Amino acid sequence: MLLRPRSKLLGKTIAELRFSRNYHLTVLALRRPGAENPVAIKDTPIKLGDVLLVQGEWKHIFALKQLREDFVVMGEREALQLGALTRPDKAPITMLIMVTMIALVAFNILDLAPASILAALAVILTGCIDVDAAYDNIDLKTLFLMAGMLPMSTALAKVGLVDMVATGFVSALGQGGTVVVMAGIFILTAAMTQVLSNTATAVLIAPLALATAQQLGVQPHAFLMSAAVAASMAFATPIASPVNTLVVSAGGYRFMDYVRVGVPLVILSLLASVIVLPILFPF
Repeated sequence: MLLRPRSKLLGKTIAELRFSRNYHLTVLALRRPGAENPVAIKDTPIKLGDVLLVQGEWKHIFALKQLREDFVVMGEREALQLGALTRPDKAPITMLIMVTMIALVAFNILDLAPASILAALAVILTGCIDVDAAYDNIDLKTLFLMAGMLPMSTALAKVGLVDMVATGFVSALGQGGTVVVMAGIFILTAAMTQVLSNTATAVLIAPLALATAQQLGVQPHAFLMSAAVAASMAFATPIASPVNTLVVSAGGYRFMDYVRVGVPLVILSLLASVIVLPILFPF
């Protein structure tokens, strides 16, 4: 786990905090970015960026997760939900429901939305998860983001801005062929997702990808999939993803570290998409 920048625990030692007594957890190790030698656990004041490895019952770790002003608990979200591994008998049922949902969508029996809703109802009705836990796991931020961005996307299409940009894309890159235009969509989307959330980027770019394919007179599937893949290429900046931001202080990374590692990954993904997508989704 990490301490937040405004945590009242910063500058204090584990002994001063009486960590075991107050939080019912044992600190096993303290990792400090840049430190070559092991750091003494009990007598070393905690600094911003230090990573604490703790051991204890899940309920106490979950309690730390609720202290949002002080702690950032790094771990699998499901494992922190006080019961992630306490109902192993339900695992086969959950797996069967997920496989069934994927099969319904893959064989065009149901669209993704109704299949997902039916799967969600199934895990509740079979007791894999209760209604309260289901509500708690709804990401309201994502819902509100989608609710805000979809009307914006529609408005951009209504006023003709999407068609205008699509025409510009075709004029600038059309001479290079359909694949080059698709690569342009990928690059634009990948650039936007470095500063916007991948959800917002995908919602904004999807109409542009569709309009561009229509301007070229080709099937839009490869263009839309290119935008979807590129929207997930949040590698090149520390603000591209909450995960990137979370590990900045823990790893002692700088902005250019993300650029050096992220940009080659984006380029590799671009090359793979340009080769594979036209095969899977012919124009």
